[in-house]
Amino acid sequence: MDHRAFFDDVAKGKIAPCYVFEGTEEYIKRSALAALRKKLLPAGLEDMNEARLTDPDANALIAAAETLPFMADKRLVLVLESGMLSGRAKDYDEAKSAAALCEYLQHPPESACIVFYVRDKADGRKKLYAQLKKTAQIVQFNPLDEREMTRWIAKQLKGMGKKIASPTCQKLIFTAGNEHNPLVSVPGVLILSRCLNFRLKQSKTISRVMSCVIIYPMELSPVPLSDPPENMTGSHIRFLFGLASDGVYMA
Repeated sequence: MDHRAFFDDVAKGKIAPCYVFEGTEEYIKRSALAALRKKLLPAGLEDMNEARLTDPDANALIAAAETLPFMADKRLVLVLESGMLSGRAKDYDEAKSAAALCEYLQHPPESACIVFYVRDKADGRKKLYAQLKKTAQIVQFNPLDEREMTRWIAKQLKGMGKKIASPTCQKLIFTAGNEHNPLVSVPGVLILSRCLNFRLKQSKTISRVMSCVIIYPMELSPVPLSDPPENMTGSHIRFLFGLASDGVYMA
């Protein structure tokens, strides 16, 4: 399943009991998780109906999945950095836990939605991954091509009441690359255009916007962050120098 099919299913209320999110397109992957959260978790009760587990063993994961939701139809169990899907398991017997989960996930509970969130690609040689290919929905998040990226940027700006000309959009994609991370590690490329009240039509206008952006480079995380990181250096600012005539100013 690709991300388009996933978003369609979520919009229709078709929620699988178990997903594996994998692929290099981290921004859309995180957006998919946000859409799933919004669909499953009642407003104001999110924390009571979501468990976030980092590299859990089988016992911890099963306990979280078996916990009943509170005033909701399903509970969301988010599994991060699982050593049973990539890398090495920490502080537990990987083979034993993988075997237990393989058996458990053949009949997952109806009251839970389990999401294995994998950075990049899962290790296809892992026993648990082989089982999940049979019993779970594997959602692939691959980089968008230029046409898809152009549509995405135009859609984001349309929601802000802005427009962007095709040549301007192509220049932005060419300079930044076709992955979302450099474009939205700070949504300032698009969101600050609203704050600055510029109507994006020509490349010159984008240069003006770029020169005003305050950058908080960060790795996109499936767990929402409330504060910008302290470290103000990073590779995500590299693309701005091709667009901002006056350079980038660090605040």
